[in-house]
Formats: sequence, structure tokens, C-alpha cells
Amino acid sequence: MKKIFIRVIAALVLAACAYVTWIVLVLGHGLFSFYNMIWGEDTSHLPRVDLVTLVDLETAERIVFRNGRKGWYLITTPTDASAQTIGFYGDRLFESLFSTPHQPMYCGSERGKILWAVKDDNLLREYAFCNANRMDLTPLVAVAQKVDMVDKVLPYHQAAAQIEMVDRDPDDLWVTRPTLAGQFTHSLSVDLPYIWESRTEQGANPHDIEADIRVRLSNELAIPDTEYHLTLTLDQTPFDPDQNVLLARQDGQVLSTNALAGIYRPVLSFLCNQDRCDQLRRTRFADITTTFRPDILDAALGAAQEVTDGPTDEIPTLTALQNSEQTVGLPQETTFRLRYISLP
Repeated sequence: MKKIFIRVIAALVLAACAYVTWIVLVLGHGLFSFYNMIWGEDTSHLPRVDLVTLVDLETAERIVFRNGRKGWYLITTPTDASAQTIGFYGDRLFESLFSTPHQPMYCGSERGKILWAVKDDNLLREYAFCNANRMDLTPLVAVAQKVDMVDKVLPYHQAAAQIEMVDRDPDDLWVTRPTLAGQFTHSLSVDLPYIWESRTEQGANPHDIEADIRVRLSNELAIPDTEYHLTLTLDQTPFDPDQNVLLARQDGQVLSTNALAGIYRPVLSFLCNQDRCDQLRRTRFADITTTFRPDILDAALGAAQEVTDGPTDEIPTLTALQNSEQTVGLPQETTFRLRYISLP
């Protein structure tokens, strides 16, 4: 009797082990499938699309693509891929809703899929998905060769040297080659004093401020407008939920006032060559913007209410508002993005 009992227990244990093993296998397969779906290894669900419907293979000079983690590839003769089909998700929801063309979405990791058609050393057509399940480029590997992708953002003079080097190397082929001719070599940023507007008077017009600055550059400094590019932005400071302007006292207490319609920080952004940027850096523009300060700051402070908000960098202090000086950075070399492939 005891032996029979032991055999029954052993059979039950074996059955339980078999059941657990089956559960593990089923769950494991499910988890593996889920892993594949998440990490871009399952493209079996994608519709098959002829490559020629996505890219003009007759016009493109070369096709460059990244097949996820498998790396970058080059098709030197695009018409060699005219009979190829790829897995392609199609239009995303917002593209379908608004009838917009494909919007490439790039991500920092190597998971994404990218398909580029290149002509005249720049992109003719581009497709990109961060979700690697949205495109299957494996069929193109049969008519492609593995390559290395070089993607750099360089300041002007380094970019010029790198462009010359790539142009000379027959094993390097451009994907996006920037044109430096006619481009300014440097940029310069100037933070001007804060300005504000009342609720009863017409506020500052950025076009008027910019026009006054251009007049100074032309009449007082004799700088032609062809020797710089100017952009003026008015960065608006925060409001409270009731659309009252926020500012801070010297003690850090944040105040809310409805006597002001808005507070703005004008920022000048110049593109120029280095000698001209150096000249602009020495030029005073602050007195132009301070004329756009109606005499209501004291009244606005008198009507202000203390609030519980903590001070932040975006909320100007009274000291900053009363400051009439500009803050000028150093000229920075303009940067350019270079992308090219290197043959092994």
C-alpha cells in the first residue's frame, strides 16, 4: 500500500512538472514574441510594397539605408533594386487624417529603420521609423553592400576642411553635403534689456525695434544689410493662471500684477563673418529697446499681490527689470551637419 501511495505521489509530481514546463514554454514563446515586437525583430505583419512606388529609382544616384541594428547599406545602382519589395507600414494615423506625406521620425538609438534616396549629394527622398517594426529592408540587402555612416556637426572651418577631404576620397560618398559658399562663418547673440507693455497702450512692435536697429547699423556704422542676417525674438515671461504677469522682488517673493499686459526679453541673433560679428559685439543697442518701456513699473508693483509661487529663472526680478544694459556673448562659429558613407 505504501509503495502504491509513493507511486501516485511521484506520478502527480511528474504531471505537475510537465504542466509547469508547458506553461513556461507557452509563456516563453509569448514573451519572446512580445520581445520581438518591442525590439523590432518581427516584421512579418507588414504589407509588401514595391520599392519603385516609394523612390524614383531612375532619378536617385544611390540608395542608403539602415536596417536597424544590422547597420548601414549602400545600393550604388538604384535600378538594381527595381524588382525588390519591402515591408512598409504605410501612413501613420496623423498622416492619413491630414493627407500629409510621410514624416520621417529619427531616434537616437540604432533600432530605427531609415531609407534614403540621394541625388546631387543631398536627400531626394527619405523614410524613417523609430519603431523598427514599421519597415523591413532586409530584401534590399541582396543588392547592397555594407558601409559605415559618418554623421558630424562641425563648426565652419572644420566643416570646410572635412568637406574637402571627403570630396577627394573616392571611398567616401555624400548623403548630405552642406554648401558653405555664401554662408556666414559666425553667430552672435545679444540679450537686450527687458521691455513691457501696459493694458491701456499699444505694446511694443518687434518690427519697430528691428527697424530702429537696422537704421543704426546702416546709418551710424555703415554696415550693409548683405553683411549680416538679423533675427529679433521677444521672449515672454510667465503668467499666473489668471493671466496676470509674474515678477519677483529682491527678497525672492513672487508677485502677480494685472497692471502689465506682458514683460518681454528681446534677443538679437546675428549671423555674420567674424570681423563683422566682432564689430557688432561692441555696438550698443540697449538704448533702442529701453524706449519701449512705458512709465508704469512702479504702479504695477504697487498693485501687485504676493503669490505662493517660488521664483524661477523665467520670472524676472525687479533688479533685472530695472537694468538697462545688454548682455553679449562671444561670437560662435556657425555649425553645419555633414553625413556621408565610407566604403570598407
